[in-house]
Amino acid sequence: MTCYYGFLERTRRTESWDLLRTLSVKSNLLWIVVGDFNDLLYQYEKKGGNPHPNSLLHGFGDAIEDCGLAQMPMDGYPYTWDKGKGTVKWLEERLDKVLVTEEWRNMVARARVSNLRTRKSEHSALFLGIHESLGRNGPGKRGFRFELAWLYDEGCRDVVEQSWQEGQGQGLQSCIEYCGSRLTRWGGDRYHKYGKQINDLKRTSNG
Repeated sequence: MTCYYGFLERTRRTESWDLLRTLSVKSNLLWIVVGDFNDLLYQYEKKGGNPHPNSLLHGFGDAIEDCGLAQMPMDGYPYTWDKGKGTVKWLEERLDKVLVTEEWRNMVARARVSNLRTRKSEHSALFLGIHESLGRNGPGKRGFRFELAWLYDEGCRDVVEQSWQEGQGQGLQSCIEYCGSRLTRWGGDRYHKYGKQINDLKRTSNG
């Protein structure tokens, strides 16, 4: 996995693209690149403002094709960055992406990318889930699902930090699974009454 940040200046985009090309030949391993590329692939990845220069669209597209990469589809809101919200100059773009080689996609066929919109940043957080809901849990059991509402609760960060520290030394995958288990228990205990509260409020308002 490569965590990536592309040059912001348009005059330096070719440097970003050439860096990707250089990295692509460094290893024969399956490859995934995640980050803020500061680049778009299609005009529909932008809302507001002037159209994105076609030369940049083609340049970025050619670069990832040369690297054998392709953009993974994303669930949720189609844009991951915005500027000037609520004004006539409001811009929204899909700058944050997950790019993978065909070999990686075939190996991790159940992987999904979700857009987790946040309040505290102009960028969304992307969540890459590598197992479908049944996954290792078998039929009839619900797999781990990160709930967006947790991001607005200060206790979520404490659960993640504590579980990560407790799981150290057991390997990355085991640590992730342990963290997910702790979040599921914490979130279930804290939010399982939401449905009842909603129904109670509806009955109150109708009454």
